[in-house]
Parts: sequence; structure tokens; C-alpha cells
Amino acid sequence: MGSTCAQVWVGVVPVGPKGVVLNSSYATRTSPAYMEDLGLALANWARIVPDGLLVFFASYTVLEACLRHWKANSGDQRGGVLGFNGTLWDRIVRDKQAVIEPRVSPRPLTSSFDVHPVCVSCPVVEPGVGGIC
Repeated sequence: MGSTCAQVWVGVVPVGPKGVVLNSSYATRTSPAYMEDLGLALANWARIVPDGLLVFFASYTVLEACLRHWKANSGDQRGGVLGFNGTLWDRIVRDKQAVIEPRVSPRPLTSSFDVHPVCVSCPVVEPGVGGIC
């Protein structure tokens, strides 16, 4: 197994598969188009990324709105995404186990990640770039 730092990608994806700008500003974060394209992007990444994904939301309110949308919608007005029958949520969790940190938890934040424990420290390659993977 190679360096964990070489196996981690951290980035910002500006647009989703349908071309919707993935901008989680207050004005757009609960729009159906934003939530749908974000869900489609996550489903695509879940399918092609070999191990896991770590996704951050601006707030629990945004997370909960997206989860409600994904669990109620197919991601395609024709009733399925590329022949997949089910909800966007079904498509996301088809390839990856979802671990969602609850809004209020009796356990510390790190306990949700006990399912797949990872502790990685990467050296800073260039000032202002990297540091923690």
C-alpha cells in the first residue's frame, strides 16, 4: 500500500453532472435542481471512488433537506437514472455505506467514524497547500 496522502483527493467540484452550479449559498441550497445534481454527483462518485467519501454540508439543515429530497426523488423526471429504478438515495448507498453524524449525539463526533477508522497526517508540501488529508 502506498502513501495515504497520495491516495486522497480534496477538492471543490463547481458543477454537477447536469451542469447545475453546486453553490450551497442560502439562495440555492434547497433548490430542487441543486439538491438533485449534488445527489447525482455523489452517486457517481460513490460508484467510481474505490473506498470512501467524506462529504461536508454547510449545516444540518442543508444535510437534512438534501436527504429528504434524495429519499423522495429518482434524480430523473422520467423515473430513473440511467435505467436505475429507485431513489437518488438508493443509488448513492448502492455502492457505499452511509454514516451520517446525527445533529445531537450521545457519542463524540469521532465515534461515527469508528466504522472505518482512519488517522492520517500528511506533511505540508507547499505553504498554504495541504497539511491534513
